[in-house]
Amino acid sequence: MNTRLLKTLLPISLLVSLLITPKSLFSQCAMACDAFVVIGIQPDSTFELHYSVVLEGDICPGTNSFSMNPADTVIQLSGNNLGTVQYMVTNLETGNACWGEYRIVNSDCNVDILPPIITNRPPSSILIGCNDSLPVYNITAYDECDPSVLITESTQVADPTSCTPNRVIRRRWTAYDDAGNSSFVVQDVNYSIAPGFTVDLPGDNVIACGNEVTTPELTVSDSPCSTFGENYTDVIVNGGGCSKIVRTHYLLDWCGYDGSGPGLTAPEKDIDGDGNADAYTIHTDGINWYDGTTILGPYNGFLTYTSEIKLPSCSDPYADCKSGIT
Repeated sequence: MNTRLLKTLLPISLLVSLLITPKSLFSQCAMACDAFVVIGIQPDSTFELHYSVVLEGDICPGTNSFSMNPADTVIQLSGNNLGTVQYMVTNLETGNACWGEYRIVNSDCNVDILPPIITNRPPSSILIGCNDSLPVYNITAYDECDPSVLITESTQVADPTSCTPNRVIRRRWTAYDDAGNSSFVVQDVNYSIAPGFTVDLPGDNVIACGNEVTTPELTVSDSPCSTFGENYTDVIVNGGGCSKIVRTHYLLDWCGYDGSGPGLTAPEKDIDGDGNADAYTIHTDGINWYDGTTILGPYNGFLTYTSEIKLPSCSDPYADCKSGIT
């Protein structure tokens, strides 16, 4: 099954901008806020409420901010201003937002009944590969009556040999204060294997004088993903008795793209030893790229490859492109 979504002659800088800028990814990230937070502050005391306290799962790219006038990353709270306030956190790169409420109450450290407030919350759900390590987070907590909150983590034991696309483990961080009050936050870790597929890479092409210049392309097959971005850029080089077009191909797989820059640059292969690169096929299992059983490099969803289109001179039919230009 061959699948294509985008085929353009846009400059690659513009294509990459269209494919990987945060604004184009807004539908792939989500904002989740705590619906209701109780904050204990003693009278005549203040507290800086950072958006990380109420944001559950900061997975959108770029900067987040409370939607205020002016917008800021913190809200100044006072123990003298009690009550319930609605808030909204907005991601400034994508425009995604979530909202909830916080209530300010006066804390009584003689009778401490309020749990710690967990800050720097981890994303509520993440997707990792079978061989990836669990990410490390700096989880902290605030408590008006206890400056040294104890934080513990409990995580299900992950067995990489049993990794399947539907496997999920749960991590839990719990914060305890001296009075025995506690609060917790959880994270679901989803293990996934990106869908594998093959890519046919074109070889070099020598165009006889007067013939139309063909446009060899990358061909994707055996893929369950129907969302690919493909583009190429040409550089024309003149010299000797012929000219050539150096064509750089770009392929982006939305099913496996991790958001970083180009990953593997597939090598050219001169299989028959005639000085021209030949067409061949590579494949991925969602973890690495392979030429047969040889690992070419790690897979990140972004592939580049260069081929050449050689154009002999019509005025000199005996020109040797291979020796006349490199």
